[in-house]
Amino acid sequence: MVGSAMAADALSGLKAQSLNGLTISGDVHGASAYQYRGKQFSDGEPSIGASLTATHSSGLYGSIKTDTVKLSQGSDRHQLQSALTVGYDYLLPYDVKVGGGLTRNFFSGRDQVSDLSFSEAFVGADWNGLHAKVSTVVESSKVLTPGFEQGDTYGELGYTYQYGKYSLGGDVGYSWYNNKHLGAKNGLSLAQVRVGYAFNDQVDVSLTHQFAGDDAYGNKSNGTHKTFVKVGYKF
Repeated sequence: MVGSAMAADALSGLKAQSLNGLTISGDVHGASAYQYRGKQFSDGEPSIGASLTATHSSGLYGSIKTDTVKLSQGSDRHQLQSALTVGYDYLLPYDVKVGGGLTRNFFSGRDQVSDLSFSEAFVGADWNGLHAKVSTVVESSKVLTPGFEQGDTYGELGYTYQYGKYSLGGDVGYSWYNNKHLGAKNGLSLAQVRVGYAFNDQVDVSLTHQFAGDDAYGNKSNGTHKTFVKVGYKF
């Protein structure tokens, strides 16, 4: 009995040491539709997903996020969009957080959707509910796709106001395209408003309405004038 207790204590100490300064968090979520930078990536159908993040007290972190998508015609396409990110955040005076990193956006599933996979570098900042992020493609997709080519850049600015369990906010996103895309026009990709409610520390629900946004050629995006609901569970 004593030996077992000592072994248990040793194992507990080892776990504590291995997790010293490291925080693991994640979530599972479902939405009535999945939109990516102003565009519908689930063809208006429901989507489910999950994320997992490991954060060190030094500011280093790594995360992976996956959602079901439908990027080709036909039903039950069994496609996924995933984002693998490594980054670093640094807290400045007055609670200003700045950071940057790399993200590998990869697609998997039927119809050779993996050819859309691309990588980007990003920088961002957060302060008192205000957030900004700029991402630039550093490795192109195999298929020439606006937004997924080297040099293509996407910037987003948003604000969230928290009042108790309620939140209210909005975001605007803008895209710059390189000269490989004939006829592509830099412009507003996303303008949306959000309202949310947290039932507790784990469960929350949000309602988002996108009221503006164009595709790479200046036409109204398929995500514009769309409203979707998202429910999440954090762990």
